[in-house]
Formats: sequence, structure tokens, C-alpha cells
Amino acid sequence: MKDYDIFRHGISRKFQAPSIFNGLTVYENIGITASQHHSVFNSLHAKFSGEQKDAIEDILTFIGLADLKDQFPMVLSHGQKQWLEIGILMASNPRLILLDEPVAGMGRKETQKTEELLLKLRQRCTIICVEHDMQFCQDISDSVTVFHEGQVLDEGSFDKVQQNPKVIDVYLGRSED
Repeated sequence: MKDYDIFRHGISRKFQAPSIFNGLTVYENIGITASQHHSVFNSLHAKFSGEQKDAIEDILTFIGLADLKDQFPMVLSHGQKQWLEIGILMASNPRLILLDEPVAGMGRKETQKTEELLLKLRQRCTIICVEHDMQFCQDISDSVTVFHEGQVLDEGSFDKVQQNPKVIDVYLGRSED
């Protein structure tokens, strides 16, 4: 399936490294998606309706970057750049967001803020997250699926999965006897 077909089906994806436009302000980064124009040039020169401006401001507040809306992403921390990209995804009103290691490289404070953000976001859409930070997974997940070598090893609540001897053996290198 082509990227634009995935997007048209209401699926937004965020990969591990942030994909943001460093030459645009935080506001403009979100505005590109909110404008719903089909080119960057048209998006940047579009006149936003009051409703679109409100939507952009709502997203900026939601992701905690409203005070930085006129800044360029180069001044943002790693976590703030990740939140900006999540805001960009939100502007498309997706039904599903796929996140690849959203807290990789973050300290505990930024990870906790990301947890709070995703817990609020999951009230708006479904989130599927690939992550190796087990504390983060435990804090945000309703259900966990553990894969090993391309196969499902276990699935269910975090507590259930972490008690599975196969999961313990594969991920800790030992099993509890």
C-alpha cells in the first residue's frame, strides 16, 4: 500500500527519528497538515479559517508547545520534537496512530510527559506503539503483544505477559524455575 493510501485510510505513522520541518515554526509544522492542501507551498500560503486556527491552537496546547509556537524546532528538546511530530499527526484527525519507539533517547521526565500525552491522545484515536522501555509500556498499555523472531510470543495484560516463562527466557536470558 502506498503512503498516501495509508494516510487516506486514517492511519498516521511516526517513526523513531522525528520528521519535522526545521525551517518552519512549530505552528507552521502543524499548519501544513491542518491546512489540508496538497503541497507545502500551498499549505504555507493558505489562509486558515477560524476553525483551523482553533484546531492548531488546540493541538499546540494538547502537546504542551503553545508557548513555543513561534519558535523553530531547532530550539526544542528531543522530547519536544517528538511531541511536535505527534501534533502534526493529530492535525490529520487519524483513526489510528502507529508509533515506533516514541520515547527512545528521552530522559525520565520527558518520558513521563510523553506517557501523559499518549494517555490523553488514546481518547481521540487508537494507538499502536512499538517500544522497548518496559516501564513506559506498562504505564500506557491496555494490552501488550511480545514478538520474538517475527512470531507472537505472548499477548495480554502487561502483568500476564511479564510472568510468562518464555518471555522471561527470551528477554532476560533465563527462566524462572
